[in-house]
Amino acid sequence: MTHGLLTHLALALGALAIADSHAHADDSLRCGTRLVVAGDAPYQVRTVCGNPDDVQQRTEQRTVRRAVTLPCRIGYCQSLVEDSISINVEEWTYDFGPQRLVQYLTFENGRLVRVHSGNYGRKPPT
Repeated sequence: MTHGLLTHLALALGALAIADSHAHADDSLRCGTRLVVAGDAPYQVRTVCGNPDDVQQRTEQRTVRRAVTLPCRIGYCQSLVEDSISINVEEWTYDFGPQRLVQYLTFENGRLVRVHSGNYGRKPPT
């Protein structure tokens, strides 16, 4: 790969990473008067929102690409290398009852990465 192509590729990958981080920047959940946000640890979320109604755990294998510098005929060249990594994923469910939407929280490697809503809850109010 030429240096110019690698530069454009690196810029494009950087823009995608920034866009992805902004896409999840609004992921939050209000519990009472407090808020949990993307980046929070499970302990912080439990402290604010209480215990979830359900927890599912799994490990996912993902492929990541990284740039490496390698010796070549005239000095050094950059190349992209793919690595397989394991991600610990936990999905928490909060059912706050029929007046609120069910909330699904996704943690990856111990950090909240996504909050999304489902249908109205079914759990009787306490």
